[in-house]
Amino acid sequence: MASANAHLVNQRSKLSKDQLVIPKAVRDDADVTAGCRLEVRYVEGKIRLRPLLERPLSSLAQVAGCLY
Repeated sequence: MASANAHLVNQRSKLSKDQLVIPKAVRDDADVTAGCRLEVRYVEGKIRLRPLLERPLSSLAQVAGCLY
């Protein structure tokens, strides 16, 4: 993910109507697509975004026997 950091240094985003445009190169590196849910944190004066993993729910029958 070092390449994503390089993109952040060289590109700027504009906040408009409470929406933020993430540069395509950064989205591609982070595997973020339209509609992707993000966790937003404010840590030590910085806003941090992290994609939330979308995992399908498993039924009990699907996971039964996985733990011994």
